[in-house]
Amino acid sequence: MKEVSNNTAIRVLVVDDHSIVRRGICALLAAEPEFEVVGEAATGTEALLNVKELHPNVVVLDVSLPDKDGLEVTREMLKIVPTPEVLLVSEHGEVIMEAGLRAGARGYLLKSDAVRELATAVRTVNSKQKYVSHRFGH
Repeated sequence: MKEVSNNTAIRVLVVDDHSIVRRGICALLAAEPEFEVVGEAATGTEALLNVKELHPNVVVLDVSLPDKDGLEVTREMLKIVPTPEVLLVSEHGEVIMEAGLRAGARGYLLKSDAVRELATAVRTVNSKQKYVSHRFGH
């Protein structure tokens, strides 16, 4: 995890059950000076614990987790700590995207678009604006 010297960094928690995906997301975020990855989690339960302890601005959250799905984690997280913005990442289609936004996520990013769109998506949801992968055309 990168140390950021200024207090204006966007604090990000990355949640995915596949370590290679987590590392990839963290590497993409580390390439941007305004992001600070404050933690990682592999399960929904870990994500809920980390969000309470780490106070991220944005949670990049996989929809498919081994213990709870990302929609359930989003709902629970926003009841516990309503301040982080949630950016769901998945390969699921528009039905899951719409359910995720209804659950309280601010954005939805297809994993296949993450290399191109992750930084923009995190910045957008951090500024309290909705973001969806460009393929959905919303």
